[in-house]
Amino acid sequence: MSLTTPRHGSRTAAVAAALVAVLLAALTLVGVSSPARAADRPTLTVTPATDVDPSVDNTFTVQGTGYVGDGAKYGAYVLIGPDTAWRGEGPLTLDGWVAQAWVQPQQITDGAFTVTVNVPAGTLQVGTTYQVATSAAHALSATDRTLDAFAPITVKAPAPAPDPKLTVTPASDIDPAVSNTFTVSGTGYVGDVASAGGVYVVLGATSVWHGEGALPRNGWLTLAWVRATDIHDGAFSTTLTVPAGSFVAGTDYQVGTSATGAASATDRTLDAFAPLTVKAVTPTPTPTPTPTPTPTPTPTPTVPAAAPKVTVSPATDVDPGVDNTFTVQGTGFTGPGAVNGAYVLVNTAADWHGEGPLVQTGALGLAWVMPAQITDGAFTTTVKVTAGTLKPGTTYQVATSAAHALSATDRSLDAFAPITVKAGSTPTSSPTPTASPTSTPTPTASPTSSPTATPTSTPTSTPATTGKLTWGVKESFRQYVTGPIAGGTVTTSGGASATGRGTFTFPQSSADVDATDRTGDAGYRGTVRFTGHEGALDLSLTAPRVELTSASKGALVVDVRGSSLDGTSFDTKSVRIATLDLSAAKVTTSGGALTWTNVPASLTAAGASAFSGFYTAGTALDPVTFTVGATSTATPPDDPTSGSGSGSDGGSGSGDGGSTGSTAATLSASTVQPGDDVTISGTGFGASEKGLTVVVHSTPQTLATGVTADASGAATATVTIPADLPAGQHTLILQGADHAVAADLTVVAADSSAGAAGTDTTTQQCSARTVSGATLRWGVKQGFVDYVTGPIADGSVSASGGATSTGGTFVWSGGAGTFNTGATVGRASFAGTVRFTGHEGVLDLRLANPRVQVTSASSATLVVDVSSSDMQGTKSSQTGVAFATVSLAGHGGVSGSTASWTNAPASLTAAGAAAFAGYYQAGETLDPVSFTLPLGATTDCDVYSGSLAETGSSDAPVALAAFALVLAGGTLLVVRRRLGSPVVHGAPRA
Repeated sequence: MSLTTPRHGSRTAAVAAALVAVLLAALTLVGVSSPARAADRPTLTVTPATDVDPSVDNTFTVQGTGYVGDGAKYGAYVLIGPDTAWRGEGPLTLDGWVAQAWVQPQQITDGAFTVTVNVPAGTLQVGTTYQVATSAAHALSATDRTLDAFAPITVKAPAPAPDPKLTVTPASDIDPAVSNTFTVSGTGYVGDVASAGGVYVVLGATSVWHGEGALPRNGWLTLAWVRATDIHDGAFSTTLTVPAGSFVAGTDYQVGTSATGAASATDRTLDAFAPLTVKAVTPTPTPTPTPTPTPTPTPTPTVPAAAPKVTVSPATDVDPGVDNTFTVQGTGFTGPGAVNGAYVLVNTAADWHGEGPLVQTGALGLAWVMPAQITDGAFTTTVKVTAGTLKPGTTYQVATSAAHALSATDRSLDAFAPITVKAGSTPTSSPTPTASPTSTPTPTASPTSSPTATPTSTPTSTPATTGKLTWGVKESFRQYVTGPIAGGTVTTSGGASATGRGTFTFPQSSADVDATDRTGDAGYRGTVRFTGHEGALDLSLTAPRVELTSASKGALVVDVRGSSLDGTSFDTKSVRIATLDLSAAKVTTSGGALTWTNVPASLTAAGASAFSGFYTAGTALDPVTFTVGATSTATPPDDPTSGSGSGSDGGSGSGDGGSTGSTAATLSASTVQPGDDVTISGTGFGASEKGLTVVVHSTPQTLATGVTADASGAATATVTIPADLPAGQHTLILQGADHAVAADLTVVAADSSAGAAGTDTTTQQCSARTVSGATLRWGVKQGFVDYVTGPIADGSVSASGGATSTGGTFVWSGGAGTFNTGATVGRASFAGTVRFTGHEGVLDLRLANPRVQVTSASSATLVVDVSSSDMQGTKSSQTGVAFATVSLAGHGGVSGSTASWTNAPASLTAAGAAAFAGYYQAGETLDPVSFTLPLGATTDCDVYSGSLAETGSSDAPVALAAFALVLAGGTLLVVRRRLGSPVVHGAPRA
């Protein structure tokens, strides 16, 4: 290529050049010469000059000085290329450069210039030494060497690519009859993925997964997580233990590794495998006696390979209208697969027919044949299926499988026998509805509650019949828990009782139902608990509540607590476990009470999760019968509004006095007035679920509709407390299709805060110090910053609007607020935003306007405004999110005119996890927090430093400030008072 001067303006340039030549000649004649600066050598700098990343577009800023004299007549050429292209030896070579620019004469001022040169990604090569070079321009580039200058550029060598390799000991002749401990060692586990999340190590059959697609969670015999801190120079060592009887001879096994977390689904750079061979099971030969009268030695017996066969009786024309007991006989159940016995199930071929691990979900009946019950490969057992479970026209089967862990990996005992159901209607099942009304009179048959309630004096409008709810949860689940496989029990507590007919009764604890349009809700108390598998399965359903949204639709809400078979525990309030088809129920009125009988119930998605995946959403549960009548208050210890628990297993025990039985949100103020703005937020809704509503009870009033949740299931809505809402206890509910969050609040009449003592007395009881010029230092989470700026997200982190970034820490300054030194409570608010972007803009998270709320000498909460876009591109925005809890003990305190804490540990809240779009779980450790609050003049307390005018107390405001920022179930409810000025939603708080 060639470098030429522009053609436009050539005549003007020529005239100007002639005039300059004449002027110089005249100056020479009169003894005035031009400055002798041609001898000055030009100097050159370039930025960046070292560790240049060749994988990205690079913009080099080139600065030169000393570009004077005749050589600068046409400006200068600036070129970037290998240092072998040209080094000033003769005329400038125009070939071999990767980028160049022309600095025109008018761009050079007093011999200095600055220009930028762009080099596209992938142009620079690792291992090549580059330079920026300059030369006189145009024709002078061939003859004038006075402007030759050079500055080196070095290219950053790429980080070593992962090259994972695995070794495992032992690797061969593994004895399946004993417990085996494997030592797994790896090398080559380097790079951002390994340093960010470590590596998963799994052991199982090769057929489970061998790098094809996302790493599956299930099907492994054992697994381990090697944390990033345990990987040194790409190497690690860990151990895995596999119990005796887990390996199956003839199956190919392996140890494998994968990236962790979300990367396990998309990143295959850490996949590696090492094979394992299991020793063939050779039966012990019968010893041949040395002296034997028989000349022929005893032949070595051979154990035949498992060839299971199964028969069932009855097998044809099975009557679905009666209880059926199937007698199942099996033969050929031998070999390693029978080490744990066998499972026997009645199901459909569509549920499972040997394709992969055994699926127990959907089984109508099941049994476990223990090893001791199998003799010479044969067994006989029975499986019961209740009336009305089998459906005409559906093909059923009895199926068998290896038991326990082998049910997922060993298919040697799979066998099947068909069952056909008698065609036609099932008249014997029709009377079932008429049989169930016998359970309706049960309220009068519960002497423990009704006689006690009789002596209490009640208005004549109170129903004479005590309310209760009767439900069996799900019959097949009860059978599974108490059957031979789970070997468990079902117990009741906290007021609930078993009827003896497979159902459980819960006495009414609250009711707010409109008898005319049959809407509202009714709460019931007590717990039913299912335990099995020696405690591995533990599920408690507590404080059921019926929500009647219309005359035809409703929902059953319970508190769920327990642990699943994988060892994880859970404790979730207000799970909408089932939808209720009220239109299919029989509704009767008696003694002033309403009774719904045999209401069909269907499991929701949230309910399926609570059931740990035993059943899928849409599965029919046992029908529900409930009476909305008088609330029993005869047993205060069991009353959830009294604050006590309802049983040894946890009960409801919410103690918050809510009409909803238990609350899943908290308030920033315990008392509000009509006209106050209220922001209610919650999680657990469907991803991007639309049509959520906000309703205030006791008399239901809809305050907002059309609320939409974000992709993580979090939703927020701001409403105004109605002017006509009467004083007293109320409940605010954010309602979705199959999930709701609620919080109790007390409404007081306007101006009731004045009280008899007057506001002056209240002000004197609490004083604080003004805060100005406060600073906050926080890095958010280093691992997240590394992820965003690393090669996977390939993003950036920026600070703006008052926030700055210094050495990996973000700094907010100029914070203001109030602080109560006596109670060690207060708040400082800051302006400024930290933004994380990556994945070409798909990931976009902004944390803005942080507020540090000190709630005691040992704790604080970090509140931020969050706007984000998750990996599905769904955008959301929330203000006032209690993002992190901060532990202050031992990290600072109040000294003189300063309150200061340094490197206080911080952990993510449930609301913060939701705002993080699911990148981290609640409880995740964040970067430590440091903040300094300069204390100024004395001032009145505010709601954050201890004052609440309507309480007239100095103690209640302190508790209020702490209570306002406590999260329950990942929800936050923020109430803002209108103190004579309008509320600007989403504006930074002072």
